[in-house]
Amino acid sequence: MSITLHNYHFDEAGRINFEPGSNQVNPPSSSLFLLANVTISNVGSGNTSLGGGFSVQVTNGTGSFQNQNYIENASFPGTYPNKTIPDINGGLYLPAGSHVDLWIMFYIPNPGSEAANLLVLQYFSYRELFYGGNYEGNGAFGCPNPPSCYLSVDFVVTPV
Repeated sequence: MSITLHNYHFDEAGRINFEPGSNQVNPPSSSLFLLANVTISNVGSGNTSLGGGFSVQVTNGTGSFQNQNYIENASFPGTYPNKTIPDINGGLYLPAGSHVDLWIMFYIPNPGSEAANLLVLQYFSYRELFYGGNYEGNGAFGCPNPPSCYLSVDFVVTPV
């Protein structure tokens, strides 16, 4: 698995041209988000899925905080990439050799109007909590002969 962070920026929801998914609530226009433009590639020879383990750490120069809260299923009319990570039970499925370009919209809680201009991304990460076995559909993997089933998974995150 290869995850490339192409660029990012901070912006208020009211200034972002996006449409939330049908199962998502439209955030207040003053809500602040970090928008990360990423490419996720399956560089291996087998099928894989990607769950919701994305995280960022942001600083305003005096303190830092981490966040994993992001908007799923949103679309961006007239923009490329034109979607966020999907809200699929079990994760995003990627066959061998495939890739997807996405925005990941991280919510930035309570930055304050002055602090918003000082925010800097310290790191962007992905953490897979559980992984292994044969793909069973809907992002799920099963192991035919537990406990002998161990899947070797490498994640490469390329910084801006």
